[in-house]
Amino acid sequence: MDPKIQNSLITAIRRQQNNLATFASFSKKYTLLRAFLILFECPLFWEPEHLELFSQLISSVLALPNEAQVILKGWWKSIYTTNQYQPVVRLLQNFVTFRILINEPIFSIFPGKHVEDALKVLQILYSVNETRTKEINYTEFYNDAINERFKVRKNFNAWVYGEDFSYCNYPFLLNSLTKSKLMAVESETQMNNLVRGAIFESLQSGQFMPFFMLRVRREHVVEDAFNIISATPSHDLKKQLRVKFEEEAGVDAGGVKKEFFQIIVRELFDPKYGMFTYDEETHFYWFNRDSLETNSEFFLIGAILGLAIYNQVILDVHFPPVVYKKLLDKKPTLEDLKIANPDLGRGLQTLLDFDGDIKEVYDRNFQIEYESFGQIKTYDLKPNAENIILTEENRKEYVDLYVEFELVKSIEQQFNSFHRGFKEVCEGMVLSLLRPEELELLVCGDPIFDFSALQAVCKYEDGYTATSQVIKWLWEILSSFSIESQKKFLFFTCGSDRVPVGGLTEMKFVISRNGPDSDRLPTAHTCFNHLLLPEYTSKEKLREKLETAIKNSEGFGML
Repeated sequence: MDPKIQNSLITAIRRQQNNLATFASFSKKYTLLRAFLILFECPLFWEPEHLELFSQLISSVLALPNEAQVILKGWWKSIYTTNQYQPVVRLLQNFVTFRILINEPIFSIFPGKHVEDALKVLQILYSVNETRTKEINYTEFYNDAINERFKVRKNFNAWVYGEDFSYCNYPFLLNSLTKSKLMAVESETQMNNLVRGAIFESLQSGQFMPFFMLRVRREHVVEDAFNIISATPSHDLKKQLRVKFEEEAGVDAGGVKKEFFQIIVRELFDPKYGMFTYDEETHFYWFNRDSLETNSEFFLIGAILGLAIYNQVILDVHFPPVVYKKLLDKKPTLEDLKIANPDLGRGLQTLLDFDGDIKEVYDRNFQIEYESFGQIKTYDLKPNAENIILTEENRKEYVDLYVEFELVKSIEQQFNSFHRGFKEVCEGMVLSLLRPEELELLVCGDPIFDFSALQAVCKYEDGYTATSQVIKWLWEILSSFSIESQKKFLFFTCGSDRVPVGGLTEMKFVISRNGPDSDRLPTAHTCFNHLLLPEYTSKEKLREKLETAIKNSEGFGML
């Protein structure tokens, strides 16, 4: 930009900002208020040398009277397109990032008043975005600079004890990995408090129980887990979990626990229990409204979900996203139904979009029919349903009530028990920071399976290096595997084939030399993601031994 033009523009901006600073009484000053929209599109504010000028604009927004802020939010919500809204968010993120990188506090988590003001405006934009018809992706509000430099325990403690500033007060900035670390700190804090309580109790009773111990038989894992969990006080469920498979020698330092969750989830979703139905199109499991199992069984699986999150174990479960929305007490919508039950969702959307005589074409009242145990049953969406005719005027109400029936009313008992079991273990402050999408990541792990990332973070011990011949053979063999076989290798070495939040780069993975060439199979300490590998003298022998070990990886017998 020509220097003369730039100087003139800066002078005009300063003059305009002086006007905005005196915006004390609103009285419908739309012309002056529109200046905010124009100034947020000024390209000068993207440059570091104009940070101070931009911070004045931010302060002016926060100083607006409530009536003026409501109108500004309305413009951002209704008038701005996605292509207009997104740059405003990115401009503020750019300002925050520059400020943090330039003036990052060493001993404090407080980033300074200018940054905090920018975060308050970002919070306004985030809230507006949640109500927009075509919202931008929530990940646009994540700030990389904040997440990379995030002081987990300091922010957590400042938030819990109500200190003046914590990034936890702006959860939209924090990505799933940061929130998983906060969840880990919260659970660790609760576990430590319970251990201290157990020590105090042991002084009186003579019994010290620092862990929640699950002793289960592999062939009766559901029955045993249910009996123990249902008889355990909720505060003991929050102790660190230890699992023991009866008549097996494995000591649980993490690996046995991971296998327990794999086995019990597989069992609970087995059709023989009839707790869930499976949709071949979506590959999702849904609560069986006709299940003959008691509410206690649904409580159990909710508690299993909570225990897994609380103990940082990823599960292989396949619920539609609306389940995680409901776990966070958020109301389901038609968009949720479209994912959980695409045929029904599309049908209801067609009804909403229909341009014609609905009364004549649909000829329907506010009763719906559904199948139960092979019989057709009728459900009234509202009182006097049989006498209320579906029309253009009431079709939105009809759709809303239908969605509520499918996703709430029809499975109310089953889900309420499931929800109660989940919150018995996993109800804490950090849960309130999560979006449903982030809760799903904490439960199921990262959906992106980038196996090459495991090689990038791998460490080597006892004589092996990245250039050792057997190590090079190993990665060549693993890279030739199908994704399914790679997941089996992950299960063999780590006790789980799930990818943690943040991807495989977040894992600690170690390969050790386990003696010279021999006929022994590779073995693993799944508790520590540790592969013990003999130094085989041929690639063919390595492949044969590795495949044999992977096929026989379940169970914790003596090595």
